[in-house]
Amino acid sequence: MFLKVQYISVACIFFTLETLSWAYLNPVILIPGDGGCQVEAKLNKSSVVHYICEKITKDYFTIWLNLELLVPLVIDCWIDNIKLYYDNNTRTTHNPPGVQTQVPGFGITETVEWLDPSHASSGSYFNDVVATLVSLGHVRNKTIKGAPYDFRKAPNENVEYFVYLKKLIEDTYDENDKTPVIIIAHSMGGPMALYFLNLQTQSWKDKYIRSIVTLSGVWGGSMKAVKVYAIGNFF
Repeated sequence: MFLKVQYISVACIFFTLETLSWAYLNPVILIPGDGGCQVEAKLNKSSVVHYICEKITKDYFTIWLNLELLVPLVIDCWIDNIKLYYDNNTRTTHNPPGVQTQVPGFGITETVEWLDPSHASSGSYFNDVVATLVSLGHVRNKTIKGAPYDFRKAPNENVEYFVYLKKLIEDTYDENDKTPVIIIAHSMGGPMALYFLNLQTQSWKDKYIRSIVTLSGVWGGSMKAVKVYAIGNFF
């Protein structure tokens, strides 16, 4: 799936920027889709689902994507750590007891270019897209920045993320000679970006946003995502 996204995305972005040749060096903010960024976890659990599962970790570790956690038996530990509980009263989700999570790399490209910190080929995501933009004159972490978020949660639960995203866009605008930003969003990142933009005033969007480019934006929703969450899928 990710390889298909890379090839299609590179072609779409190159065509879009070729059409708007003067926009080559408008700074770019990358908003990933479902599963499109790294997630780290720290454990302090009183019980586990299997004797091989860790109860306590000293530091945060990569829980997504770490292929070593997806092998038989160990995957039971992974599921128990990464799942969310839904609260019918607050209509929000939360981690299991004893599990803390964080999304690393906000504002840089590394954690959206590579889902697997080891740079295993199966974990390559926005890497080819970023490489293409660099070949057009962009600079990682200056004119191209990543805006990862907890993709397990719905937009209404990512209020804090939108505050950070707004500041990232404003800072990137200022750092690049007050040049409006192009948002590139993939898959579920499209609705996430739209939700964010709908929260902003028209004057703010006119000032800071040049355009939004969506790659396979799931504007009608995604039943495949439901299937993957329910029974898994062979990519």
